[in-house]
Amino acid sequence: SESLEAQDITPIYYTSLGGNQHLNSVRQTLDGGYLLAGATNDQMLFVKIDREGAIEGQWSPSPGAGVDATEHDGNFIFLGDRGDNNVELIKMAPTSQDSTWATTMGGTGLELARALEKTESGFVVFGSTNSPAKAEGGDDYDIFWVQTDFNGNPLTPFPGQIIGERNRNEFVMAVTDHSPSDNSNFTLIGAAENETGDYDVHLTRIDSENPTSLVWQKVFGSTRDDLGVFVIPEDGGGLRIGGMVEGDVNEFDNPSNFSFRGRLWLARTNEEGNISPSSTPIPDMSLSSSQQVALNLSIFFRDIGGDPLTYSAEGLPAGLSLDPETGRVTGTTPQVDTDTLYENIRITATDDGNLKTMESFTLTILAQ
Repeated sequence: SESLEAQDITPIYYTSLGGNQHLNSVRQTLDGGYLLAGATNDQMLFVKIDREGAIEGQWSPSPGAGVDATEHDGNFIFLGDRGDNNVELIKMAPTSQDSTWATTMGGTGLELARALEKTESGFVVFGSTNSPAKAEGGDDYDIFWVQTDFNGNPLTPFPGQIIGERNRNEFVMAVTDHSPSDNSNFTLIGAAENETGDYDVHLTRIDSENPTSLVWQKVFGSTRDDLGVFVIPEDGGGLRIGGMVEGDVNEFDNPSNFSFRGRLWLARTNEEGNISPSSTPIPDMSLSSSQQVALNLSIFFRDIGGDPLTYSAEGLPAGLSLDPETGRVTGTTPQVDTDTLYENIRITATDDGNLKTMESFTLTILAQ
């Protein structure tokens, strides 16, 4: 399990652009600086700062909101949501305020760009769209991705590839490369509407260069709204993912009013997207000598993916045993003449993909 503690943070530097802006993404550049994407006064805003926070360039190429940015061959590639509900991909030289080229993508509905990634042959634009549903008389959102060449020309007509179930919304919040050695394989995280109208975390791995595209797809959540916000690759093909759970999501399709609140949630997955069980610390406890025991330790473990858990124990006193299916400790504590400590009792929960989490605690048997 992992725990988080509040810490004081001392900024390395502080940079202010002034005015009324909001920030959508930050991406580090090859020179150690950063590209920022956001909006100011209903205009796209892209800013380049150096590693010390000094502003090196600032661009507002179109109405709307900047979403993401990357580098290619010494130039900047900007992605934004246009004010006319379409998506725009823009190439800009660092020393110019005029675009080298600009490509607009969209259909008859509303497009919400979310992420921009680079492959060996071009770029991939990710987002959500209700254009396919509009064409069928609906209004729900699907996840889309469109691959372009290095000149911004789409290789397939918009919306390219889509993931979605009609009459239910699906949104993407973040995208990452599967691994540095395979940058056509991407993992997307966001939310998908379920049959009750709530949102579940939606985790998908795709191959952007394979027509079938979908490698695997996972959906999991609680009885309220759940949202995946970030995804980070780990060595070995696994992922760190996180977001908010057991909360409320509002106005996904309105970026200026979009909000969510809930409990912070962090997890790890293996290469197939199976989530490791999570746990909370088991408190130390005291029991009397020769006491009948019925302790439910399963309440300290959870698998947000819904996989069944099995339990094992190390270090329990003689006379106590753990049911591997229920996580309940039953039996009778040993008879002792003096208070006796059983330290580092370890309880392990394992899911059906052999992913595990462990908690330890100390049990004191009190002499009568």
